[in-house]
Amino acid sequence: MKHKTTIYAIITLILGIAVLVGFFMWVNKHAEAPTVDSSATTNNQTDTLVSITPTMIPVDHDSYLTSVTGSIPQFSQASDEFNKKISDGVMGDISDFNKNASADYDAHLKIDGDAFQKEFASSKGGYYYFNVTSDVVQSNENDISVVIREELYSGGAHPAHNVISYNYDVKNKKELSITDFASLQNLSSQARDILTKKFLGDANGAVLDDNSKQMLYDGTDPSHLENFNTFTFTSTDVTVYFGEYQVAPYVFGEQEVTIPRK
Repeated sequence: MKHKTTIYAIITLILGIAVLVGFFMWVNKHAEAPTVDSSATTNNQTDTLVSITPTMIPVDHDSYLTSVTGSIPQFSQASDEFNKKISDGVMGDISDFNKNASADYDAHLKIDGDAFQKEFASSKGGYYYFNVTSDVVQSNENDISVVIREELYSGGAHPAHNVISYNYDVKNKKELSITDFASLQNLSSQARDILTKKFLGDANGAVLDDNSKQMLYDGTDPSHLENFNTFTFTSTDVTVYFGEYQVAPYVFGEQEVTIPRK
């Protein structure tokens, strides 16, 4: 009898332990579930626009005369022609930069001689420079939208900046134009309103002077498609980029305007 009691006690203990283990497993599973689901939702939202990461091709190069840094994006879901256009565009700009830097160097040597050579040597190769960066707004199975910025100094009073964009319909294998998203007249009108308010700030009753207004209106003239060629897009809006000197003096730098898609 005592033996049977011992067996029953052991069985009861085992069952009790199994129940406790099962309970703790249930609690742990349900406690972790919200965290997993929340994380997945965040990742899905983030990856909606950039779910296919482009390959970045380095362009780094240093010489006695120039320094080139950065990389060029290449998209696996795009055509070879589209990727080549991006690569050729940046490499062409680097080639022009090298030629201009060499010409500036030779001109300075003729004019300033040893003084310039000492100044140049002290810069340790960074006197003339070119840097390229990319902002990938979209890269997925449907669309590609990327803006590339170049900062360079090849002589003169200050560095120059270029902003270029590439937009691509993956499904239909074609590049996209700003007119696929908004009318030029609407873009022009909204850009002028937004930029005017930005330039004037909180100055009550202030207006742009004639020269500033003319520069802004020329740079947003709807009769010239090239004024709006640099843009990126999402499912809800379009951002147009205006380079240096396009809508304002150099000191204002690059400008951008975001408006809802038509």
